[in-house]
Amino acid sequence: MFKANQQFVKLKSNNPESAEYLTAEIRERAQGVFLWVYLVVRSLLRGLTNEDDMLDLNRRLLQIPVELEDIFRRMLDNIDPIYWQRAACLLQLVKYASGPILFLTILYFDLDEKRKSTRPSLSLGNWPYLDPTTAELLRVKKRQITAQCKDLLHITASPDLPAPLSEKLGPLHRTVVDFLKTDAIDKLLVQRAGPDFEPWTMLFNATTKQIKALVPMSRLVHISRVLPSWFSDAIRYAQRMELNNTHTEVESLNNLEKVLARYSQSRKWTLEYCLSNVLGEADCRCLLDLAVKHDLTLYAKQKVQSCSEYERTLLLECALGRRPCAGIEPTTARKGAVLKKQEVIDHLRAMGISPTPDMISRGFTISVHRSSASSRENRAPFNDTDGTTEVVRRKRKHEMSVWGFMSRIFR
Repeated sequence: MFKANQQFVKLKSNNPESAEYLTAEIRERAQGVFLWVYLVVRSLLRGLTNEDDMLDLNRRLLQIPVELEDIFRRMLDNIDPIYWQRAACLLQLVKYASGPILFLTILYFDLDEKRKSTRPSLSLGNWPYLDPTTAELLRVKKRQITAQCKDLLHITASPDLPAPLSEKLGPLHRTVVDFLKTDAIDKLLVQRAGPDFEPWTMLFNATTKQIKALVPMSRLVHISRVLPSWFSDAIRYAQRMELNNTHTEVESLNNLEKVLARYSQSRKWTLEYCLSNVLGEADCRCLLDLAVKHDLTLYAKQKVQSCSEYERTLLLECALGRRPCAGIEPTTARKGAVLKKQEVIDHLRAMGISPTPDMISRGFTISVHRSSASSRENRAPFNDTDGTTEVVRRKRKHEMSVWGFMSRIFR
């Protein structure tokens, strides 16, 4: 690419010795690091576009640091101060994201509070064709990111997907992420982004908005293929949000469940079938089960307040590993779940839901603690007159079956 450049060919014909010295110097300083060569050649090509002569090209080469980390720091320092906040936010989002960010997702990022009221709404009704307003938003955003992040971020395109899904934003190279994770740079980005910026919350909200916008088009093959990964990303961001920010987005998670419920209804599925078979979340009846499974403790503790007693017993079963995670042996899942879900378990027990020794050991049954006759009357819809819970009745029915008979023999 560099040697074939017409401007360089012209300079080489006038001064072949200087041209040979320049190429030899590039090889020596690169030390086999392809990324360094790529960055140097890109800088030299910009110089050739500016009609640099051979002396200017050599000066460009000598000004480029040999170490990649020094190059990245130089790029960061060259960002215009008026872009510091937005660039720092974008760099943190790319650093924490599950992978390259779909460029369409970036349109859902609220990076500038002052521009929220003037931002046009997105219209994706004619997917995969974008209306002129949305297409113009994407074009402008690409130019802005290139100018504001000084090549630390890179836009890639996949020819196998339609345009709105093909373009993704990620680091120029994996070493850029390592650079952004260093203590000094991390502190600098946090300072520039401002105290109110929460990357996990922004990633979660943008992903859920994207799911809500594109779920109606999920009958399209390319949407149905990526929907499970988007959902997994949203749950992961919700996890990190609770761990790092000590709060949860209850309303957003509730809205996500409503979107999935409407989607399931349109396909004539139950929500449980959608979660288990379409999104790969095995043995989850609802988002609350999923929250316990993935340790969304704050969300689970808030939602359980409005649950019925029977729903709480099922939730306790889930917390103790009654419904094992996909791909994990049941016994292994139960052993890990008792420790990982302990906070939810303690919260349920404080509300009067208690596990029996049999449930702790095998994860089959639970009983409900009753402190008075009045509490028993309040819970009557879920119990027989003798105080037996529905879960215990199911267990007794199981033991009366042939499988129950065989399990008792070989226990």
